[in-house]
Amino acid sequence: MCAAGECGVCYEVYQLGGRPGYSILFEGGRYDGFSPLAVEMLLDVTGRVCPEVAGYAFGNVTRLARDFEAGRFAAASPPKKTYTGYHLPGEHGTAGQALVTVH
Repeated sequence: MCAAGECGVCYEVYQLGGRPGYSILFEGGRYDGFSPLAVEMLLDVTGRVCPEVAGYAFGNVTRLARDFEAGRFAAASPPKKTYTGYHLPGEHGTAGQALVTVH
């Protein structure tokens, strides 16, 4: 499963026992399948389409993992902005580095 708030991309719509299912690849590389009810309850579907991955043809999870590692899905979850700064000296007189990631 994914971390709360993690972005993902639907790479496959499938049928299982006559019912639809949706395979989602999350930005951390994990993947999972969801029923329509689970999608409704657990996911925030934006409806955005990433043209760079829209034509992806899923074959198997080994290939999916290799494609993910090769950056095939990078356009679907662009890097977040990261800023580095410094804390002002505190009561002990030392300044510390701070890292902030903007989602």
